[in-house]
Amino acid sequence: MIIKEATLERIGSPTETVEMMKTIINGRPEEEQHREYFYSIGLNSQNKTIYVDLVTLGDINECRPNLREILSMALIKHASSLILYHNHPDKTNKASDEDVTFTKRCIGVAKEIGLNILDHIIIAGDKYTSLRVEGLI
Repeated sequence: MIIKEATLERIGSPTETVEMMKTIINGRPEEEQHREYFYSIGLNSQNKTIYVDLVTLGDINECRPNLREILSMALIKHASSLILYHNHPDKTNKASDEDVTFTKRCIGVAKEIGLNILDHIIIAGDKYTSLRVEGLI
């Protein structure tokens, strides 16, 4: 489900991504605030946002994003690169082993079809972790 389309906001850092996403996240219904959600952000070749896609809305402990859905939307919308973004409702912004493994898998498959995964950002409350900044990807 496309949340935001053709905004053309330039993304230059994880902090800018988090700030842009706060508007979207704060607009989610209150009854969903305790659930985990996973977004993909499609960017053009100048790192301007083309779309923000809610890939999966999970439960309180996990969400299982579908790699096919992430990449197919990027191809349909002609994205050059992607930023992956999800929350941890338990307020722990540490990346799990599953987060890192999934991201590395995404990077490999995306590279095969000419897409670049720039980052995977995990937000928990007011804190966030960039897997790229942390050297995890």
